[in-house]
Amino acid sequence: MQSVNAHGERSSRGGGALVIAALVGSVLVLAACEEERPAGPAREQAPTATPAPAGHSPGEAWGGLEVVERGEGDRVFVLLHGYGAPGDDLVPLGSELARAMPGLRVVLPAAPHRTRGRGRAWFDPPISRAGDEAAQAMAQADAAREQLVGVLRTLEAQGVPGERVVVGGFSQGAMMSLDVALRSERPLAGVIALSGGPLPGWEGRWASRAGMPVLLSHGRADRILPFADAEDMRRRLEAGGAEVTWVPFEGGHGIPRTVRARLARFLARVLAP
Repeated sequence: MQSVNAHGERSSRGGGALVIAALVGSVLVLAACEEERPAGPAREQAPTATPAPAGHSPGEAWGGLEVVERGEGDRVFVLLHGYGAPGDDLVPLGSELARAMPGLRVVLPAAPHRTRGRGRAWFDPPISRAGDEAAQAMAQADAAREQLVGVLRTLEAQGVPGERVVVGGFSQGAMMSLDVALRSERPLAGVIALSGGPLPGWEGRWASRAGMPVLLSHGRADRILPFADAEDMRRRLEAGGAEVTWVPFEGGHGIPRTVRARLARFLARVLAP
C-alpha cells in the first residue's frame, strides 16, 4: 500500500503485509492487503531500468532483476522495496540520499514477482502456516536472495567491492537484506532493515556477521510486523557480535523523517571514503 502522511512523506504501509517468525514454534502468515495509491505529491518521472553493464548479457546483469540507479560514485547503497510496492516507490528516497551524499550511488532493484495491481514481491507470503504454499514462499525467497547476490556480483564486476556496499530495505525488502547478510558470505559494509522481521533459516546464523554494522528501525505502533520481533532481532544480532544501531520510533509501518536522517548518518559513517 502506498500512502502520503500529514507531513508529505511517502510510506509503504502495505509493503510487508506479513507476520514472520522462525521455524521453531513459528511460521509465515499473510496479512491480507490491497494496494492503495491515494493522491499525494507528484512522483519522479518514471525511471527506466539500467542497461546491462559491459560484459554482461541482460539476463546475467543484476541477477536478472530490473534496476534503477540514482547518483554516481564508488560507494553503493542497494535499496529494496517492500511487498506490494510497484518497484519504484523508494526511488525518491534514493534520489534524496544521492543528493545529500556526493559519491553515493543508490541501486534500486525491482522484485521479481507480481502481486495484484502494480505490486511486486520478493516472495509470495503463504496464507496457511504449513504445506506447499509455505514451501513455495521459502523457495521464492531463496531464489530472490541468489538474484540479490547477483546484484552484488555485478557491482563487483564494475569495480565496487562488497566492502563499499550497504544492502538495506523496507519491510519485505528489510527481510531480504538481512537474508543476504545472514545466509551468504558476500562481504558487505553494512545492512539496513527498516520495519522488517525474521525469516526461517536464520537459526544459528546470527553470529555469522560479528562486527558488521547493522541499522534496525521499527515503529512501536506497527500493526503489520510486530515491534517485538524487531527487538528480538536486535538482541540476537547484538549477542552475535553485530554492531547494531537501534532506531525505534512511535509511528507505524513506514519510514519517517527521523529514520531517514539516521539512515543518512549511518551510510555516511559506514561508507566513509
